[in-house]
Amino acid sequence: MARSYQELIKDLNFNLYPAANRKFRHRVFIVHFFGGNQRKLLRHIRLLNQVGLDVYAIDLSYRKHLVYKKIPSLKKEAFKVRNIWSQEIKEALDYIPGPVITYGFSGPSACLIEIAVQNKKVEGLISDSGPFTHLLQCNYNLAKVEFGLNKAWLRALSTLVMSPLWDLKHTEKLLKDLSLLPKATPYLSFQPMMDQVVPVEYMQDVFTRSKHQLNLSVCKINQAGHLEGLKKEPDKYRKALQSWLNENFLTKR
Repeated sequence: MARSYQELIKDLNFNLYPAANRKFRHRVFIVHFFGGNQRKLLRHIRLLNQVGLDVYAIDLSYRKHLVYKKIPSLKKEAFKVRNIWSQEIKEALDYIPGPVITYGFSGPSACLIEIAVQNKKVEGLISDSGPFTHLLQCNYNLAKVEFGLNKAWLRALSTLVMSPLWDLKHTEKLLKDLSLLPKATPYLSFQPMMDQVVPVEYMQDVFTRSKHQLNLSVCKINQAGHLEGLKKEPDKYRKALQSWLNENFLTKR
């Protein structure tokens, strides 16, 4: 049984950030990166509000017992964080008035793609620093860049632990989900060219290998690393976002 709106507020800190001057019929559902929370996306949320979009956000949870209490069937997925987060995203999305644009970062952006296939209220997608193929290599990079593990054997051990916790079928599922999104769905991909966690070729590989029919737009942020696009090149980032929104959604108000 899915959680109620009040339970989502309590369990996942489900929030609405309204625009002072709403210009679009669509709402944005923004989902943070691994190790983050919605507070760490306030720069992005403010930008979305400034361009005229209402924003909904949650804090993804590691509190598996809360999920199992409501959805006992997920107990068999105890070690797949991706599945748990996808379920949380699905529950929150059901309470957001449509139509919706999803906005994801790094690994969790794959969860948003999965749920977009299932929910027709999603009419556009944005991703930043992801999604990606080569899960093992990205986790190996994460262990060094984010966790500070400088010894190769420690990074390898961390990778062997983290990857099954996420889902070893990550790439297979991601490519399949992209191919199932409706034809000509607008998709904006922000790709930091100096990303040391998710090399840009792994982001590009997602779209090259999948049989998608998306209306794909790519913004390459030349001087930014992982998740740094808006911080390092705010003008370019904002211009790309505004142009994409105007082209695909402004006339649909």
